[in-house]
Amino acid sequence: MCGAPPLARSCVFCHTPARSFSSPTVVGLLDYLAAHLPHAQVQRAGLLRRGPVRRLQVHAGGEDFHARFRKGELALRPEGQPADWANRLVAALSRDAAADPEVRRAVSRSGWALR
Repeated sequence: MCGAPPLARSCVFCHTPARSFSSPTVVGLLDYLAAHLPHAQVQRAGLLRRGPVRRLQVHAGGEDFHARFRKGELALRPEGQPADWANRLVAALSRDAAADPEVRRAVSRSGWALR
């Protein structure tokens, strides 16, 4: 696996089947995406803004993707389940990767399957 937090029966990023997914997990999703996406704008919580990511914004494939973790809930735009949202994000990044070597390099190094 690419190390992504589990979101579906198989990883939405690299499509590796996972052994145990009892329910979708969003813990660490924003931190994981912030570490792997070029040009991601993040807002962190905590002292000196070094804590976990609370807000993430990415423009990919002509779309704006927003994720916000607040009061224990994850809000996504465009709206959808976390696994579907992440899959749509990777598809948009795949479109960008065709023209931008930096995006292509980031997606390839992460081990994600291009769409």
